[in-house]
Amino acid sequence: MALIQAYAPTSSSEIEEAEEFYAELQHAMENIHKQDTLYISGDFNAKIGHEMSREEKKVKGIHCLENRNERGQMLVDFCIENRLAIGNSFFKHHPRRLFTWTSPDGKTKNQID
Repeated sequence: MALIQAYAPTSSSEIEEAEEFYAELQHAMENIHKQDTLYISGDFNAKIGHEMSREEKKVKGIHCLENRNERGQMLVDFCIENRLAIGNSFFKHHPRRLFTWTSPDGKTKNQID
């Protein structure tokens, strides 16, 4: 078993920083023995949204909120290319657990993977 823990740059960072993050993650994955089961967990600062193409059905489930952002598209594309799944999107969540980020005033809520 191999575990990679990752923390992606936030949406306020430059796109080049996010691209570098995914290149480093790809490199880390390539150094894992093929016979090992790979788990990647982390904070990807991505909204994967409820959009669903045929190709995306292989990597994400239906339990997603909101619209996808640019970082969400990067995460989905990375998962498609590497045959990975976004695990938390495959399971129904209690309504109060749907949001993973709430603004300090409590008015804005997001589901960020």
